[in-house]
Amino acid sequence: MSKKSNILPTSNEITHEDLTGFILPSLARMPFSEKPLHPYSLFLWGRTGIGKSMAIKDFGKTQAAQIERKFVEWNSLPRQTKDELLDDPSKHFIFADIRLSQADPSDVKGIPSLLSNRPAADWKPMALFAALSHPKATGILFFDEMNLAPPSIQAAAYQIINDRQVGENPLSDKILIIAAGNLRSDKANLFDMAGPLKNRFLHFSLGLPSAEKWALWASDNELDSRVSAFLRYKPDLLFHFNQESAEYAFPTPRAWHRVADIIRNIGEPTGGLTETQLNSIATMTEASVGAGAAGEFVAFLKVAKKINIVSYLKNPKLVEELTYQQIAEKWALISGIANIFRATPVDKLPKVSPSKDKGTKGKENSYDTDSNFLNQATIVANKLDPEFGILLMRLVKGGEKGTQRFVAAAANSPALAEFTKKHLDFIAGKFENIKIS
Repeated sequence: MSKKSNILPTSNEITHEDLTGFILPSLARMPFSEKPLHPYSLFLWGRTGIGKSMAIKDFGKTQAAQIERKFVEWNSLPRQTKDELLDDPSKHFIFADIRLSQADPSDVKGIPSLLSNRPAADWKPMALFAALSHPKATGILFFDEMNLAPPSIQAAAYQIINDRQVGENPLSDKILIIAAGNLRSDKANLFDMAGPLKNRFLHFSLGLPSAEKWALWASDNELDSRVSAFLRYKPDLLFHFNQESAEYAFPTPRAWHRVADIIRNIGEPTGGLTETQLNSIATMTEASVGAGAAGEFVAFLKVAKKINIVSYLKNPKLVEELTYQQIAEKWALISGIANIFRATPVDKLPKVSPSKDKGTKGKENSYDTDSNFLNQATIVANKLDPEFGILLMRLVKGGEKGTQRFVAAAANSPALAEFTKKHLDFIAGKFENIKIS
């Protein structure tokens, strides 16, 4: 944890790893269990688009898996499921994202109901808060962009944040309350938070993720490896905001995530891009991250277009011909190899190994097996500098879905055994489920 920021509203600056590694788990008495959570609320400050919301949601998913509950996002649920959760939320982990800037005070406080025989009105909470008030409810109540809400709306949340109660209904003691807000330095149209409201929170400022950390997160979440490799090549372009610029789009982790989603299915896994496809990527990328960053990204893709990925896999010694100055080519090579493995069906991998595998009719297969392909990719990784080789294997492995394929293929990859020994300190814990024969 560091304490060095001049632009954040608190000097208590933390990393994404701090947030999900020990701060949130401490408040949640990780994992969420039979014990009540700490009754304190957290406010997370940070630059726009750096992954505040995503980090909170990812933490919720992790916790839900650990306590074997189904993770659900309240805002996306159909009416029938919401009604079921009102009766019994014991099998679900509820993630509720409330944008106070779009809310009315009654959305938070509820409304009075006269439909009873009592001489006084009953106070009825909205369905979400009724669900979170159920004694068996577990989850996260997330007030995102809280300081975009006017003071009257912020005031409606005082009781929830400080007393963990909505009207006459206390929240379950297994609901973690978190709020997040942007900074004036990002030209956000903010409202000042009143002193009493500020004092109800634990305040932390979330720092920018490094390009290296973001690339690893992107790999684990199966994002397009061309974006991950590019940002390792040009790390300063992960986030760049110029207050004086009139351009609407600018690069942030969120914007690059959007680019990765948009271009996922544009181009061949082997790296081929037609001029039409390249122009499409240029246009869509500029719309997301601005002209400058988009131009750099397209220039990187043009370098990648010239590299014959299959040739390097067939003859890994070609890697030794790449000079120290050919940084872009190296990043393009590893993204191309990862894209082929992750985007190509098992029976369509290009033939890259010298093996003579036979098909069902006794003829040599025209495609390669996962194990043979991974072995050739690992030979390439072993010939690259550690920085490139390690990321190549992380990109090839990918997220949970890709890991299953990777682990199955790794059992018959002698090159991976060499790679593991070579980079043992880094890999410890990363490939722990792999058995090398």
